[in-house]
Amino acid sequence: MKSKILNCYFCRFLVQQKLKNRVGDMDIHWRPQVQLCKPCAFNYSYILRFENITYESNKLLDYIQKQNPILTSHKITFPGKDRPFVKNEETTQLFEQISKKDVQALREIYADDFFILNHDPYLYGGV
Repeated sequence: MKSKILNCYFCRFLVQQKLKNRVGDMDIHWRPQVQLCKPCAFNYSYILRFENITYESNKLLDYIQKQNPILTSHKITFPGKDRPFVKNEETTQLFEQISKKDVQALREIYADDFFILNHDPYLYGGV
């Protein structure tokens, strides 16, 4: 019950930041990523997604090591198992604790992130 209340309060806090037009002032941990990374201003060679950090990190390490012949003699890998980090069942349960209105506001706050990272903003709904 406590986590349900905290989940709702946190989402309300984020929505309030949007209503106050203060999304750009939010803590970097929940500020939209496009405001931090500025993908239109920089030409990134590689973008990692955290849903499966082991897989993504190993792809990046492979890419780096192929670019530098000195590194190919000793292959470096990211430790861990190739399993998804995000658990859809848990995420679904958490979103079921949030109103549809707040979920829509969260979609608006993070719309550019959804687009740039090719996420489905309608994968999870509210109540």
